[in-house]
Amino acid sequence: MAKSKFYETILNEILATSFATQEERFSYLSALGKVTGSLEYSEGRLNFVFSVGSSDIALNIVNMLKIDYPTEFEMLLPKTKTNKGSGSKFCTVSVPKAYTQQVLVDLGLLILKDGVPAIITDSVPTIAVKDQKNAKAYLMGLFVASGSIFVPSLESSDEKKDGYHFEISVNSEDYADTIITLIGMFGINAKKSERSQNFLIYLKDKDEILAMLGVMGIVEGVAQLKSIINERQTANIINRTSICEAANMDKTFVASSKQLVAIGIIEETVGLETLTPELYETAQARMSAQTASLSELAEMLGVSKSCLNHRLRKIMEIASGMGNIEG
Repeated sequence: MAKSKFYETILNEILATSFATQEERFSYLSALGKVTGSLEYSEGRLNFVFSVGSSDIALNIVNMLKIDYPTEFEMLLPKTKTNKGSGSKFCTVSVPKAYTQQVLVDLGLLILKDGVPAIITDSVPTIAVKDQKNAKAYLMGLFVASGSIFVPSLESSDEKKDGYHFEISVNSEDYADTIITLIGMFGINAKKSERSQNFLIYLKDKDEILAMLGVMGIVEGVAQLKSIINERQTANIINRTSICEAANMDKTFVASSKQLVAIGIIEETVGLETLTPELYETAQARMSAQTASLSELAEMLGVSKSCLNHRLRKIMEIASGMGNIEG
């Protein structure tokens, strides 16, 4: 699925984030490693490798790792990963063999049982649920790894078809369930669906998407989304108002036309001067202001709308006895 411009805004804000603690960095990298990482054996070396969708994300991972590990990390771009989709190209960050096990343990992706390593599969690491700051960093890492966000275009009138949508894609249903639980800790009700052997954790309610961005600390993104929502709501109100105004104008035009026809029949048959002074005044006012609404005409005559309605009905009744006219 193509990325939206708003997605780029969110991604860039996350990549510009500086985490205050090592635990937050490890939580962030843990999510990235869980979704994009793999163990690769090459030339007698076993390395942990991040495979990500852009050089910006790869560089972000390298810069984050270098804070805590005094070594060089190999970054290659692009590299075809046949196991991640036919023809898909990914930038890779390779953790040196000497640091691979330590990085995996620190990120909560591997535990040692009696000195024997065991890979963590479908759960969120303990470090990520230690506190809300770590959980926030973990969700940010998940979004960078496999997230998407879409907002409706202001040019589109179909909000249901071109609506608000936030999603994170993972390849395990059990892991998707743990992420939904993690998001639920912040009072956000994420849903799950299956697509092409992957599982999507998604939100479609604009208020919940706003809350999700707020949880992740996406300040600029929240401000932009609020602006988009407000602009769209304003545009919808204006559109509805225009439709209502057009409908009211149509009703006014139809009513005025019938009144003018009635006045014309009276004038041609017996003359307007045969009308009472009040009805004569009303007929003259209608002929001089043919497109005026009932309120506008009443104001011109200095009478109430109910009084004007009564006069116009009387004119219509008089005319109906002289010729064919619809009441």
